[in-house]
Amino acid sequence: MTKTEQLSGRELDAAVAEEVMGRKGPFQRHDFLLLPYYSTDIAAAWLVREKLVDLGWGIALSDMRHSPNMDDPAWWWELDRYDRDEDTVVEDDEGNEHVIPTHYYKLDGSAPTAPEAICRAALAAVRAK
Repeated sequence: MTKTEQLSGRELDAAVAEEVMGRKGPFQRHDFLLLPYYSTDIAAAWLVREKLVDLGWGIALSDMRHSPNMDDPAWWWELDRYDRDEDTVVEDDEGNEHVIPTHYYKLDGSAPTAPEAICRAALAAVRAK
């Protein structure tokens, strides 16, 4: 089990607030009243999803709760990102220059709810580098 998978509830919300959304931590129990419920409220989780997109990540969510192939009802998340290196430029036959992606990241996982899946994806993304 990864460090991200060990977090739950308000501890997960605090980690998302600090590591993804840029709020200053660490947070104590009394600070939890001020934190959005990222891992349980889809509106708050959607702000996290928008932050991921702003950071250059593509995110896909799949509702796998009714899939016969899943052992546990879950939401599946998948992230991908290309990092481009400005020094890697190629020219095609017509003289057009193209920047070549030099690093490709693909991360995936699951969680029991869509908001939690978004939070786990976001933490995986910011911890990938």
